[in-house]
Amino acid sequence: DRERIRDVLARDDVQRQLQLQGVDADEVEARVAALSDAEVSEMADRLDQMPAGAGIVGALFAVFVILLVTDILGLTDVYPFTR
Repeated sequence: DRERIRDVLARDDVQRQLQLQGVDADEVEARVAALSDAEVSEMADRLDQMPAGAGIVGALFAVFVILLVTDILGLTDVYPFTR
């Protein structure tokens, strides 16, 4: 599941959107690596449930969730509303 998430995040269209939003790809990779197996499994399940053609939206949602979870855990400081 972790590799599948990395593959989605490595897509060119996803990388462009991450750059447009000011998110560093290396930081996202580090956050994916820091997720627990249960969190990775949940994210992979959400990707599976998304309709075909929603790839970019799904990938951006996955990035948002990764950033949110790591903020809540105190590992990062991206969203001010998590404090």
